[in-house]
Amino acid sequence: MFVFGGFSNTASVSVSDNTVKLMNGTVSQDIYGGYSYSGTATNNTVTISGGTVTGQVHGGYAAISGTATNNTVAISGSANISQVFMLYGGNTYSSSGDLRTGNTLHLDNWLGNTTASIANFEHYLFTLPADIAKEQSILTLTGSDSVDLGTNATVAVALSGKPTALGVGESVYLIDATGSTGSITGSVASPVSTFGATDYSFDVALENNKLLTATLRGKINQDKAGAYLYGASARLGALTSSADHLLTALDKQEPRYETPAEFRFRSFFSMRGDNIKTRTGSSIEHQGASFLLGGALDAENSLGALTAGVFVEGGIGNYDGYSRLGRGEGDTWHHGVGVFAKQTLAKYSRRLYLEGALRLGRAPRPTSTAKEAPPTCATTARATTHLRPSPVDTPGERYGKDRRGRKTLLRQRRLPARAPGRAVSPRSGQDAARARGPGLGIRVRRTRAG
Repeated sequence: MFVFGGFSNTASVSVSDNTVKLMNGTVSQDIYGGYSYSGTATNNTVTISGGTVTGQVHGGYAAISGTATNNTVAISGSANISQVFMLYGGNTYSSSGDLRTGNTLHLDNWLGNTTASIANFEHYLFTLPADIAKEQSILTLTGSDSVDLGTNATVAVALSGKPTALGVGESVYLIDATGSTGSITGSVASPVSTFGATDYSFDVALENNKLLTATLRGKINQDKAGAYLYGASARLGALTSSADHLLTALDKQEPRYETPAEFRFRSFFSMRGDNIKTRTGSSIEHQGASFLLGGALDAENSLGALTAGVFVEGGIGNYDGYSRLGRGEGDTWHHGVGVFAKQTLAKYSRRLYLEGALRLGRAPRPTSTAKEAPPTCATTARATTHLRPSPVDTPGERYGKDRRGRKTLLRQRRLPARAPGRAVSPRSGQDAARARGPGLGIRVRRTRAG
């Protein structure tokens, strides 16, 4: 029985984004993530987490012509591929096209198993069990075909947890061809990547064209990564505060009706200071000040009244953060422009109106005490549009004393009351700290109600 995630025997038809999952049972023939007769086979995935396969496994297959790229073969759990002749990232019958680029082999907590050989992968990901021991083999090759890793192959290694049997300086064998008549050729890119939730780094090397080894270097130095993240968190805290500042300023931009003119223009300026404490597993304190300068135009329309305007904003500050990762401090600043609008809905109800604002600017990477720094990145921020009640009249009373000193009601008046509900969503693009690990992104969403 052959298994196909996607199949086409029509000329020049691409087969992409298909998935085959095997969790139990036996497949006695080949498995194809995607099979194209003469087109491209791309972004297909074969995942084997259990069961037995006795045929071949192809992430992508371009039979006569075309390419087979960016496909994935993932092996995990109790998968038995000991009788598989070959694991292919990409394969063909007669095509001379690209069969390697972007193809990935991922061995996930899969230890001490065998297969004949592997071919046409560019990326190799190994998730090691936490209890892996010194000189244990992840994948053992038993066939006679040599394995070509390619030039500067990407090899990424992660531990699924704190190592219990592997010490610093000890090695495991990611690919073991010592029992095979073939060899392992090619080269590995440097530095070696880590991925996933891991605190440990490895050195990977090709030894005697027979072993691809990973040597535990130790825990990743996260102090600097922590310092960078303090700065990123402080920056987003400042942007969130600035969004609050903007929304507070908008409260004061009510349409004015003092003159009978259909349009009325006015300018405004606002400043404020903040002391913000953020807890994200760390404690980060940011002190700063921000300003807004802009103009607004009032106009009456069929729905009620519209107030719209533009503004420039900016701010400066400094932060101090600490946690188990270490301590970081530095300075922040941001500047940008924006537009806002507020529309009353008097035609339907005096209780409702719409308001919204869009902000765009830059908040460069905060200067930090860390010796190394990630690349500078641009930052955008925005405040979402929302619907909320507008001012409504509620009764209020004012008391005084009569000539005998008794408390008395002087007059009753109408006091404005609000029931606002707001959402702001500052977002910093490409916020990442990279020591020797994955990018760590930060996004802040904040809702205010009252």
